Amino acid sequence: MYPFFDKNIFRRRLYETILWCTNQLNKSQNPDLLRAIVDRPAKLEHLYKSARLMQFANEVFVRRNRIVENYGIVVGDIPQKIDITGGALIIFLVDHAHAWDGIAEIISDRFLDFFEYPPWGSWIYFISSDDMKRAGLEKTSTHIISWVPPQFVEGVKRAIPQNIDGAVLTLEEAKDIFEYLEIIEDVLV
Repeated sequence: MYPFFDKNIFRRRLYETILWCTNQLNKSQNPDLLRAIVDRPAKLEHLYKSARLMQFANEVFVRRNRIVENYGIVVGDIPQKIDITGGALIIFLVDHAHAWDGIAEIISDRFLDFFEYPPWGSWIYFISSDDMKRAGLEKTSTHIISWVPPQFVEGVKRAIPQNIDGAVLTLEEAKDIFEYLEIIEDVLV
């Protein structure tokens, strides 16, 4: 029904993301550790209309998968339902992020960066507006689904209504725009 979204890939990446982010934050509560998975590309904030951002997201997914495989986790070990208790899922609307005022960074305790991007180590899924258009959807937007670790949830919740461009949404807010996100409920405990 939604060829651009694979529930099993989402489930695996969510599990890997939680494991990797938790491991990083056990070293320090510094959200910059969640950006350490791959180097930030130059002018990341200018990649929103480019295939380069998708390429960057895929680099993150592949690198994190390799790291988590070194933890000894195999696909069969991944539960059918993932517990994100305490954490949260957010949707970052890449082509809506134009505030670039640093407010999200400050209010979210640096989980979101100056340009409102969540740390790329917390990214779970990248969906382009072109993929959504090809699937025949009316409402389209390039966006990233990201996991927020429990220690950053309150800061992110405070930051969301402060952003005038509306680039960061809770999962519940985003479901009102993108009906395919209802599928995610099948993956969560």
